[in-house]
Amino acid sequence: MLGLFSCNVKTRYLDNNKTRVPTDNQVFGNRSLFNSDVLKGIDTDVIYEEIYGYLSQKDNFIPLGKQKNYNTQMQAGYYRFYENGCVNFFILEKDFNAAQQERNINPEYNGSRGILYQKEGTRKVDLFAIKSYGLKPNYDIITRIIEIKGDSLFEKSMKDPNSVRVYAKRKLSPMGSAYTADW
Repeated sequence: MLGLFSCNVKTRYLDNNKTRVPTDNQVFGNRSLFNSDVLKGIDTDVIYEEIYGYLSQKDNFIPLGKQKNYNTQMQAGYYRFYENGCVNFFILEKDFNAAQQERNINPEYNGSRGILYQKEGTRKVDLFAIKSYGLKPNYDIITRIIEIKGDSLFEKSMKDPNSVRVYAKRKLSPMGSAYTADW
């Protein structure tokens, strides 16, 4: 089923009948800024699971104090990166098993689609995702800044640059690592 979002981009539902994705990948205007150097330090054979968050200054990832806010919710955010610069972002149950992982990280079944790129020395992800809710969800491109340190991924939203979310590597099932992305 096709639909439109606020900028008149045509969308379709993924197989879960909940998530909309663009039918024209031109919506990812920063795709031309991707090159393989942007993947340095990013493991494309894992997913990154949201573990905790903290506050920082707007222009860096340095914590303001020692307080960490651990994600105690039943769901967490997960990133999956692909060698071609495509990105998936999923909201999943925290303690999912291999069978649930295989279904829920299938990019034709679930997850927001995006791209990875570098602009002015900063690594960014553009995601086509729900930006706000009115009578129905409004979709748009949401930009996040990321930084990789060891096995951790640090993420800042352009909307709230003082808030940092920290993600740790989580192993993919064999089927989960077989999925490809082509947007």
